[in-house]
Amino acid sequence: MRGELGEGQMWEAAMSAGQFGLGSLVCIVDRNGLSIDEPTEEIMGIEPLADKFASFRGVHVVLGPPAALYAHYQLDAAGIESAARQLLAGFGRPT
Repeated sequence: MRGELGEGQMWEAAMSAGQFGLGSLVCIVDRNGLSIDEPTEEIMGIEPLADKFASFRGVHVVLGPPAALYAHYQLDAAGIESAARQLLAGFGRPT
């Protein structure tokens, strides 16, 4: 499947987080409904997405725009971006 959340590792990570109680794992999904060439719901429907994530043991779902999510989890957007850039640049595990 092409498009957002079409990879098995996303679902495996959510399932593992619930199974092993990984309370510090945060998954931010940019749910724009688009794939490379058509709307994701026309390829393989994933709604109701929040219910699917919530079905994994211990996984809590918060919906909303990114700014609201950052505030809810007390995340620093600049820190997240910096960690991602370090990882992509090959500096190893982000701090």
